[in-house]
Amino acid sequence: MISTLRFDRRALRVSSLALAGVVMLAACDNDKSVGPNPVTSMPTSPSLAKATGTQTLTITLVDQNASPVTTLAAKFKVTSSAGGPGSLVVDNAPNDGNSAVGTILMKGLAAGTYEVCQTIAPTDYVLPAAPCKTVIVGGIVAASVQFVDLTVARVRWRIMDHIGNGIGGAVIKVHDGNAWSTITDNSSLDLDPAPGAFEVKAPNGSYSTCPKAPPAGWVFSAPNCFGMPAPHGQTTDFPGFGVNPSSACTSPRPITMASPAHRSTRSKRCPATSRRSSSTRV
Repeated sequence: MISTLRFDRRALRVSSLALAGVVMLAACDNDKSVGPNPVTSMPTSPSLAKATGTQTLTITLVDQNASPVTTLAAKFKVTSSAGGPGSLVVDNAPNDGNSAVGTILMKGLAAGTYEVCQTIAPTDYVLPAAPCKTVIVGGIVAASVQFVDLTVARVRWRIMDHIGNGIGGAVIKVHDGNAWSTITDNSSLDLDPAPGAFEVKAPNGSYSTCPKAPPAGWVFSAPNCFGMPAPHGQTTDFPGFGVNPSSACTSPRPITMASPAHRSTRSKRCPATSRRSSSTRV
């Protein structure tokens, strides 16, 4: 009797377990997904998505007097600290969003830190000593960075007579730091249209001048050459060249017995070889 009761209890337990298994199988048959349900990612914040790739960067160029540059051709390379090849932008090129000379507007940048390097200066300007700057894009204030490009150095001098009048038409031999050449008064290289006044660019920061051919009807007082540094961002005054009228001298004549006048003119000498000529140098 006792054995029969134990057997019935075991049978009941087995039946209960079997029934539970049937219920679980039925539940699985009704579930169309197998395994855990897929996890849906959180939606991207609309504010962050809108900010990415919509930032701007303004680059401005001024000279030593804080005045905007007046010529084109400035070129920059902009590189993100996040990596990548970087972007090239040229003043007034298609990727410049600002048409003003000396102002470059870059659009579509992602927020972050950028290095801005100037690789080419505008025409008649020189690159700054520190051509690269770092700027943060995407802050509260619109990002901007400014570069100071000095104007190309200039040198000027004059050709004058003994009372300071400018005498036009001289040819001067010059060295611009690379090679020797010649410049004629009021030629295309002479920036000063006044007779006897020379003004030229010195792109390499030094300059030398030597007299080559005096104005017609004149002679140089002294054949001295001058050379000195020519700092960028300013105009350097060089010593000028004095000239005397060529009619003020006559060539030595042979001694004759014809006239005392002939003997009086034979001793006159051209001022170009006179010791007194150094006093007329400007």
